Amino acid sequence: MTSEDPSMEPIEERLMKLVLLIEKLEARDARIATQQERGVEALRAAAKESAQLAKQLASGTASSFQQVAGDALRQGIAGAVREATGQLEASMREVRRAAGELQTGLDRSQRIHQSVAWKAFIACAVGSVFVVAACAYAVMTARTALTRSDWTSLINAATEAGHLAPCEKGGLCARIDGKRWVRIDRAERQAK
Repeated sequence: MTSEDPSMEPIEERLMKLVLLIEKLEARDARIATQQERGVEALRAAAKESAQLAKQLASGTASSFQQVAGDALRQGIAGAVREATGQLEASMREVRRAAGELQTGLDRSQRIHQSVAWKAFIACAVGSVFVVAACAYAVMTARTALTRSDWTSLINAATEAGHLAPCEKGGLCARIDGKRWVRIDRAERQAK
């Protein structure tokens, strides 16, 4: 993707937000794992201490102490799990929201792309019609110019042969029967 396409900028921003969100989630997971490891270590240490105390105390006292240690262990793990679960749920909501925004952007970009494609097609069709009309006009103009050129060459040939010349009183005269000159531009004026 290039930054030249303005419709793609929001998608790139959303993708970057999504990448940053995933990085945050990975960092949270690592922090939660570290917290859980510390909690487990603390519980192990507490369990070791309680085991040592259990050996020192009588059997009745040892069992109650083990129960207290087990409760502490369960509460520590349950708290870490609750916190991790809450963070994971919040992260999943953020991912779903970002994915929804990304899909909305993609849909909008697709509609814009389709609109531009249809406009380009229509512009090409209209342009083609204009090109065909221009070609037809050029052919008609060339045909008219060719006819005039043929007529002009006939007039020039008649003038060179001495059959066509300007009249003495103005206008155009043509030689008929090789002897007499007749003015030919009056007939055209009278007909008009």
